[in-house]
Amino acid sequence: MKSSPKNYIMRYKIAKNGLIAHVYEHIAVDYIDHFLSDKGKYFFISYYHKASTFNNMLYLKCTFYSEDMRQLVEEAYNTFNNTYIPPKTIKTTAKQISNEYKRPLIKLNRNFIEEINSLHKEPWQDMLNLPVIKKIDKISVANLFETPSIKYGKYNPKLFKIIRVYLEISIKTYEDDKKKILSLLLTYIIGSIIWEKLYEESYVFYGSGSNLKLSDENATSYFNLTFSKDSTVNKEDIKTFFENYFKELLKEHKDKKDSNLITQIKNFLISCKDPELTEFYTDLLYEKSNFVIGSKGWQELADEKLIKELLPKINIKCEVI
Repeated sequence: MKSSPKNYIMRYKIAKNGLIAHVYEHIAVDYIDHFLSDKGKYFFISYYHKASTFNNMLYLKCTFYSEDMRQLVEEAYNTFNNTYIPPKTIKTTAKQISNEYKRPLIKLNRNFIEEINSLHKEPWQDMLNLPVIKKIDKISVANLFETPSIKYGKYNPKLFKIIRVYLEISIKTYEDDKKKILSLLLTYIIGSIIWEKLYEESYVFYGSGSNLKLSDENATSYFNLTFSKDSTVNKEDIKTFFENYFKELLKEHKDKKDSNLITQIKNFLISCKDPELTEFYTDLLYEKSNFVIGSKGWQELADEKLIKELLPKINIKCEVI
C-alpha cells in the first residue's frame, strides 16, 4: 500500500519557558491565519491550523489540500518570520490566553515583550528533527502561570463568560441522507470560517469546544467563545457579527458565476476522499452523526447545486452558558 502524500507543514520552536512558548504560539497562528484570509483563503476548507504547546516547546501543524496552498502557507511563514511583533499584539494575545486559562492577567512587563521577540528571531525547526523532550515542571506550560516578566492570577471561572454560537439547519423534512450529512458539514464549515474571521476583529476572546450534532430534526454545529466578564461584548454582538459575515459569504456566491467560497468547499469535500488527511476523519463523523462516508460518497457530496441550496438554510443563534 502506498503512503499518502505529505499534505502538511509541521514545525516547532523551543522557548525559555512554557508561558513564552504559549503566547508565541497564539501570535504565530493568528498572523498566518490573517495572512491567508487576506489572500482569499478560507480557514478549514483551504487549510487547517492546529497548534499546541508542550512543556516549553510550541508546534504548529498546517494542513492544506493543494500544491498552490502549500506555497502560500510557506509565503505566510516567511512573511511572519520577517515581521516585528509589536507590544500591543503581545499584550492582546496574553489577555486572550487569560480567557483560555480562566485566570486574570496581573502583570506583563517590557522583559516579556523582549522574550517574545527573542524567540521570534529563532528559526523554525521541522518536527522530524525534534529530540526527546521530558516534562520539566518548573518551566512547563501545564503548571507555570508566573515568571518575573508575566503573571496570571488564580483560576477563577466567575471572572469570565462563555458565549456559545449555534449554526443549524432544520432537516426534519429531508429524506435524502446526502442532504442530512451535507447540512451538518456545511454548518461546521461556515461556523469555522466565521469563527476564524472573528479573530481579525478587536474582540479579545478564546475559542474552543467546536462540536457537531445530528438529530432527526436538526444538523447543528456550535462554538464556545470565552470572554472576560467585564468585556462589553454580549451575545447580541456576536450573533450580529456571525449573521453579517454569513450574509457577505452568501452574497459572494450569488454575485459571482465562479464563487470562491463554493469552489473551495467543493475542493475540500473532494479532498475528503481520504478523510484521515482532513479534520473530518472517519471516527469523528461516525461518533457525531452515525454516518460513514467513503471516497465515492465524498465525491457525491461535492455537489455544487446542493451546496448552494443548503447554505442559505443555515440559522444562527447565541446563548451565554
